[in-house]
Parts: sequence; C-alpha cells; structure tokens
Amino acid sequence: MRRIAVEGGRERGTARQEHECGEAQRERPQGGAGALGEEDAMSKGLNVLGLLLNLAGVVVLFLFGMPLRVPPGGKVVTWTMASIDLQVKKLDDVSGVLGWIGLSAIVLGTLLQVWATLERR
Repeated sequence: MRRIAVEGGRERGTARQEHECGEAQRERPQGGAGALGEEDAMSKGLNVLGLLLNLAGVVVLFLFGMPLRVPPGGKVVTWTMASIDLQVKKLDDVSGVLGWIGLSAIVLGTLLQVWATLERR
C-alpha cells in the first residue's frame, strides 16, 4: 500500500486504515444529538419541565409574595370584619393561594430535576 501525503508535519497512514478508522468512529455513539436513547430523551424532557416549573414558580412568588407573611410591626393580626374591608381580605387570600402555588411549583420543579438526574445514572 502506498502512504498518503504528509499533512501538517505528520503522515496520515494508508487509505485503507483511514477508511476503517472512519467506519469505526461512525459506529460508536459519541453522545451527540443523534445518539439519544428513549431514557435520555425522557431525562431531558423532565429536566426542561422542571426548569420551566422553577421559572414559573419564581415569577409567581415575585409577583404575589411568600404565602406566610408577618407584618413589619411583628404582630400577627387576625382578620375581623370590623377592622378590614371584605375585598381586601379576598385579595389577600388570593395572593396567599397564588404564593402557595408558586412555592409548590418551585418544589415540584426541583424534584423533577432530581428525578431526571437520578434516572441517567
């Protein structure tokens, strides 16, 4: 067999050796996008879903606040009809529920990411 020309200061080898090496490299999966199995696709899907839930939870918590709040004065005040308007109480109740939803989304998103990571191993 004849040798291939020198490239960059080193010989490349015979044409047959290079052809065989190229076939061997194509047969081995390198972990690229084409080598995804069903488990890897599910793990990536769970990971992306977890990230989206975390993002949504953080945005909801930023907008509506944590569900358990103590007023700046340090006293916990109970709602009485004489001291507060009914609509203000409803608004605070909705804000509390949305805060719990945001906190739950963050916890669920984190659990999905942990599950996706453990599933790969």
